[in-house]
Amino acid sequence: MTAPISHDPGMARLDGLPAQACGIVAFLTARDSEVLRLKALGVCIGRRIEVVRPGDPLIVRAFGTRIGLSAALARHVFVDVCSYQHPDSVPRGRA
Repeated sequence: MTAPISHDPGMARLDGLPAQACGIVAFLTARDSEVLRLKALGVCIGRRIEVVRPGDPLIVRAFGTRIGLSAALARHVFVDVCSYQHPDSVPRGRA
C-alpha cells in the first residue's frame, strides 16, 4: 500500500512510498546484521534515495544505482520525505 505524500512531506517508512518519491534516510530499525547489509548496499542514515518501483522487491535509486530491497527489509527504513521531486527521478513507465 502506498501513502500519498505530495502535500504533506514528513517521516515515512520506505515500503509505504509511491514510485518517484524521494527521501533522506532518517533511521533504521532493523537488526544489526540487516543494518550492516543496508549500509553495504548504500542505504544509510543521511542518504538521499528515491523509489523507482514499489513492491517486493522494492527498487530504489541511491547515487544513480538501482538497489533491490525485500519489502521485509524496506519496512525497517524510515525516511524524511523530500518536498520536491529528485532531479534524477525516472519518468513514470520507464522503471
